[in-house]
Amino acid sequence: MVGKQDPRELVANLRACLSAMSPFNVGYALPISGSSPASTCTVGLMLNGCTIEDTMPGSPSFLSGKVKAGDVILEVDDKKVTEENLVELVKGGDVPGSKLKLLLRAPNHSSKTVELLRQPRSHVLDRRDIFLLLDELRVNAGTHIVEQRGKKKPEEGLLKHLNRTVDDTTTTINKLTSSEACNMEKEMGLREFCSRVNAVTM
Repeated sequence: MVGKQDPRELVANLRACLSAMSPFNVGYALPISGSSPASTCTVGLMLNGCTIEDTMPGSPSFLSGKVKAGDVILEVDDKKVTEENLVELVKGGDVPGSKLKLLLRAPNHSSKTVELLRQPRSHVLDRRDIFLLLDELRVNAGTHIVEQRGKKKPEEGLLKHLNRTVDDTTTTINKLTSSEACNMEKEMGLREFCSRVNAVTM
């Protein structure tokens, strides 16, 4: 995090970011400068070899709630992985909405299977920015609350506003996480249904 910002500045940044995400904004689908084209997909895994170090906020792996730091990838789509082939297997056909199945070994040595949907990188980066801005807003508002409470005569109006900002931001993060995860589950279910229909009708 870079320095401490006034919560009002963060709110302005958040609004600008939300505006940029509007489907009516002609620049939304354009590639981000210095990155891969918008059609390139990701599931938001941050890897060290075959070990997952973290997941990108707002990404399919993050929203699943099942992929954790320290998990080791054993298989991708029923294919055993090595450090050499892992990235290509995760990338797959690089098709937005395509399904990715991971067999993971947790730090306690238990195994689990997680299914994710590949998402356009630009969309995931937009969601990441929203999550990070919301979290920064919450942290900075909390810092201002501590400062106010440390004063002999805290500004009661500002203190109430900051407390409300923290509560509202936390609620928004939770709702956004829940909504995104629900939408991804519905999309995965719809794609599986269409695949079954195609298999019967072909």
